[in-house]
Amino acid sequence: MENEFITLSCPSCGGKLDVNPKMEYLFCSFCGQKQMLRHHDGAVSLAPVLEVMEGVKIGVDKTASELAIVRLQKEIPEIVAAREKFVNENPAPTGRSGFLTFFISGILAILISIIVLVFGNSPAAVICLGLVGLSSGIFGGLGIWVIHPRNQKVWRQFTLPKIVALDAQIADKKAELEHYRNLVALH
Repeated sequence: MENEFITLSCPSCGGKLDVNPKMEYLFCSFCGQKQMLRHHDGAVSLAPVLEVMEGVKIGVDKTASELAIVRLQKEIPEIVAAREKFVNENPAPTGRSGFLTFFISGILAILISIIVLVFGNSPAAVICLGLVGLSSGIFGGLGIWVIHPRNQKVWRQFTLPKIVALDAQIADKKAELEHYRNLVALH
């Protein structure tokens, strides 16, 4: 009884094989394909090892995808928070409103000088006050006018690329998350 053989057909090529039901694997003598013996409710059948491995692969892929989803659901908010923190710590330079501030303060200093001159105090003090106001308006305004574009250039050169890189990283992680969700949905 120990050496009982049964005849099965190779699922790959259809060749007739004499098989000992106690075996786990065998190679087809016609096509060379490795076959796995399946035992189910007393019946024995052959399945190509690749088919069996594909079933294992699907299970592993699903499990790996589920783990990746959990990881990505944690990583994405962390990257978004890092981006928001970076943007808040490195705001883009705003318009040239500083020029107007210095210019207006210079005009006000000149007007005050004229009022003081008209109502009679020391003309030298009035002239000094006027020159101080005018110079603060001109030099301060020009300083803002010249420095501001440099600040924008530096921001665009160093800060903006980091923000763009973080945005790309977030988009990549979201695409990866969607990919894994689709894999899980297929299985």
